Amino acid sequence: MGYHTLESLLASIEDFSSYINVYQHYKTLFHSDISKDKSLEYHACNKKPNIEIVKHLRNVIGCKVNSDVILQIIDTDKDILKYLIDGMTSDELSQIKLDRLYKFPDIETANLMINTFPSTKFIFNQHLNHSSLEVIQHLHQLQRDEMFNTDSMHYKASIGDMETVKFLHYNRNEGCQFYTLDDVATNGELEMFKFLFENRKEPYSQKSLINAATNKHWNIVKYIYNNYSKRDPYINIYSVGFDKNNSRKETKRSVKLSTYNYPAFQDSVNSEVTRYAFEQSNVEMLEFLFNHGKLSFGLGFEFMCPSVEVVNFLKKNMKLFFNEDILAKYIIKYVSDNNMEMIEYIYNSTNYKLNEICDPGVMDNASYGNLKLLKFLHYNTNQRCSTRAMDHGSLEVVKFLHENRSEGCTTYAMDNGSLEVVKFLHENRSEGCSIKALGKSDESKYKEVLQYLLTNRPEFKNYKPNYYIRYCQNLESFKFYFHQIHNQTSHCEWENLIPILPSALRYLFQYYPKVLEGWSNYGYDQLLSHLVNRGFIKLIQLLNLQNYLSIETSFYLLKNFPTTLAVQLIKSSKIQPNQEFHKMLRNEGYFHLINLFK
Repeated sequence: MGYHTLESLLASIEDFSSYINVYQHYKTLFHSDISKDKSLEYHACNKKPNIEIVKHLRNVIGCKVNSDVILQIIDTDKDILKYLIDGMTSDELSQIKLDRLYKFPDIETANLMINTFPSTKFIFNQHLNHSSLEVIQHLHQLQRDEMFNTDSMHYKASIGDMETVKFLHYNRNEGCQFYTLDDVATNGELEMFKFLFENRKEPYSQKSLINAATNKHWNIVKYIYNNYSKRDPYINIYSVGFDKNNSRKETKRSVKLSTYNYPAFQDSVNSEVTRYAFEQSNVEMLEFLFNHGKLSFGLGFEFMCPSVEVVNFLKKNMKLFFNEDILAKYIIKYVSDNNMEMIEYIYNSTNYKLNEICDPGVMDNASYGNLKLLKFLHYNTNQRCSTRAMDHGSLEVVKFLHENRSEGCTTYAMDNGSLEVVKFLHENRSEGCSIKALGKSDESKYKEVLQYLLTNRPEFKNYKPNYYIRYCQNLESFKFYFHQIHNQTSHCEWENLIPILPSALRYLFQYYPKVLEGWSNYGYDQLLSHLVNRGFIKLIQLLNLQNYLSIETSFYLLKNFPTTLAVQLIKSSKIQPNQEFHKMLRNEGYFHLINLFK
């Protein structure tokens, strides 16, 4: 057992008796210097740490208490935390750093920690963020001012904890972060946003508007527009502002918009909000922006209207700015998005003919599942499609294209089609299929598809049997092959089974052991190397292949999987561990294993 295994063990073992059994077998490892430094930390990560194990690690092995142990155990077991703190040496106490402590789970733990460790140990960047209101109120009563900062209110506001935010607002004076309102707008907490906006003096920025619009929190957008004159907004530190000469420059958050060309800056923000409302087809919000003088379409705005409702809004309110003929250039994108509503609108309401604005790709895109759209384009344009249209189509699409189009398909259609598509293509078309038809990954109907192909398609009568195995992607197709061609199993080499190797090996071991025996004629070196490389250690034991382990493969096995099973496999093999093998053990730190291989 190596250190990685020791870590996994201590992080999962919960009962003391099991722990002692392991300890008795690996005393040398447990008493190593690395173990003394890390074992207590490993067990502190356990979801249910055991105090008897902790006592043994402390008193018998001499494990040290460090910052990571305290930070892990504080959330899982109060009794163990108290036991460890009571027994810490002055040297251990001096080494503790609590800069990654995010919360005190309760008042008792808070008292224990602040009474044990001086305030200099706490770097309170986020320590109260996850603490309950009860703990925060307790620390406030103790006047532990060093434990409060602007992060406390910011975090509670961002998660919508109104009760704690109000307590901090009315009882503390740290306030919140300058970007708190921006984050609250992102999360969509309208009541929280209103409370902070109306009661706090920290600034809000254009990011509040943009974040709310991006995340569809239009109630917050409306609130800001209705109330923005009550507060002086500031420029976000990451935004691009405008100086008095209207030249672009990075600006600091501390600079008010009033010192900049505010109308130009405001218009850029309004344009962003308008774009999000437009893309989300939110006509109600577009009406709101228009009525409040905030609707703004910047230069280069893409008028790819997502719905006819948006088109009607623009025609009604932006007659001089919008011409519906511009929609024609987006026809390919509308087809890709299966936006039938807009395609029909362009056809019926604009001055363009679909033939003038479509290209062959439009029919191919429509064939990916939207039969209604495909039919519409077929009957209203004279555009051609490529073989890709039928290659990727459903049964309904394939039937329609076969009956109404002449472009045809390729072998890809049958190679990747469902059973229904395969039958239709076999009975009605001549393109056929390729060996790749045997490589479908869907197990649900693969047996039926394979049976149909082998029975009806002439392509497979000319292939050597090993080709069937090479393209098997699931155990069902593999089993089907053996049931169909069981007298030609000599063509089954393990290299052809890699996609399904574990399940295939188990199946062969149970039903066709002679196949495995046949591989021994060429040696098992490459197979064993592959199994070790992929971590299939139990398969080596199941197939009884450990006798064929080489020194080199054993090195790799023990180095990457230092488990008891790996040791057992190597010990039961025929290899004779030499000095090189022992050197490897020393280099990897497995001193306790050297005696096992002498």
